[in-house]
Amino acid sequence: MWREVLRLLKEKKYIPPQRLTAQLNISFNQLEECLLKLKNLGYQIEEDSYLGYYLISSPDRLFPWEIKYNLSTQILGRKIYYFENVESTQDIAFEKFYEGEGTIIVAEGQSKGRGREGRRWLSFPYKGIYFSLILKPEVSYKFSLISLLLSVSIAEAIDDAFGIKVGIKWPNDLLLADKKVGGVLIEGYKRGEFIFIVAGAGININNERKELPSCGISLKEFLGRKINRVDFFKKILESTERNYVLFKKESFLILEKWKGFNVTLGRRVVAISGNQKVEGKAFALDKCGYLLIKKDDGKIEKISHPQIFQQNFKIFW
Repeated sequence: MWREVLRLLKEKKYIPPQRLTAQLNISFNQLEECLLKLKNLGYQIEEDSYLGYYLISSPDRLFPWEIKYNLSTQILGRKIYYFENVESTQDIAFEKFYEGEGTIIVAEGQSKGRGREGRRWLSFPYKGIYFSLILKPEVSYKFSLISLLLSVSIAEAIDDAFGIKVGIKWPNDLLLADKKVGGVLIEGYKRGEFIFIVAGAGININNERKELPSCGISLKEFLGRKINRVDFFKKILESTERNYVLFKKESFLILEKWKGFNVTLGRRVVAISGNQKVEGKAFALDKCGYLLIKKDDGKIEKISHPQIFQQNFKIFW
């Protein structure tokens, strides 16, 4: 019932208690209990003896009902699991692989957030956005493109929300002012024809300079102001869904979008995957999103899951 009270308060005008109790068919005592619940969650509500109740502000929390409020997606966010702190949203998502496509795991903090190659992702509580999506594409060969899709979607959301363009360092690093503002991690499972993908991301939103490594940056640090995480997360989800629908129809268009943010092609790179080391010029992506490197001897190497070092960009945390 308290969520219904909140929905009405979000109309952003004073609402007399008589209207609330009548519209929701509850007693005044029940209304008081709902208001107390909301205040305990961090909502600031003004009470005026003549005008009624007014919602002043919402807490800086990624609550599912806040994310769903006016969210325009049809696939992403059908179900949202929220946690104050977890070891990793990726792990929780794998435990819930049976859930429907578009299920979201979001946490205020992670104690063992991870990036590619098992590297640690620093997840300061209530500062960033840390989430994982459960996706179930129809064919497995497009698996590697999901990383590009999510990276592009976040980059587009940043451009849409703040008018700033980030670069994407292949395959999954989001760069702002030559520093890392976010990263994407894609993991999957396939058995026979069944495939599901867990697409996770960590983004530095309101982190302070002292909370980040020297190669990291936050949106707050760059813009000089605090960011509304809920509003921005909605933009990420809406951008991701648009691109996911596009991806299912014409997957190659994701590659074209990625090129608009790319800071890898045309540069000399060193790719390290296990014991393999490939050095040369990154000149293209193939249809699966793998990086093609032309070595000094003219031979072409296809790289799928490397650690990439670029000239001027040595970011791999």
